[in-house]
Amino acid sequence: MADGSPTRIPQEETTGTTGDGAERRRDPRLSASWLVEVWLHDDVFATGCVVDVSTRGLCVKTSDTAGNVMRTGELCRLKIHTDSGVLACTGEIRNIDQRGIQFEVRESSAPWLPTANAPGDHPSEA
Repeated sequence: MADGSPTRIPQEETTGTTGDGAERRRDPRLSASWLVEVWLHDDVFATGCVVDVSTRGLCVKTSDTAGNVMRTGELCRLKIHTDSGVLACTGEIRNIDQRGIQFEVRESSAPWLPTANAPGDHPSEA
C-alpha cells in the first residue's frame, strides 16, 4: 500500500459474524490506513485510523475512550484524509468491538473506491 490505496484483505480475515454466527458483512473489505476525524456532534469528535473499507462501510480504530462515548445507531460525519485528499461522508455506527468502530456509509457510493471498477478490478487487488 505504498501509494495509500486500499488493498484486499484475505477472505479468512474479513469474516464478520454476529453472536449467533450469522454473517454481517455484505461486501469484501479492503485494508486501508488513513487518518480520520469522526464527528459525533459539532463539539464532540475523535481522531483515529481507517483500517478497512468496503463499498458500503469502513472500520475505524480510535481510542477506547471514543468507543465508550459512541453508541450503535448514531450518525457521525467522517472526514477521511487520503493521499488523494480529504473525503467526507456520513456513517451510521453499526458495531463497536475490539477491532474498532464499524460504520455503514449513508451516501450512495463509497468515495474512497473507484466507481468505474467492478469488485475485484481495483488496481491494488491484482
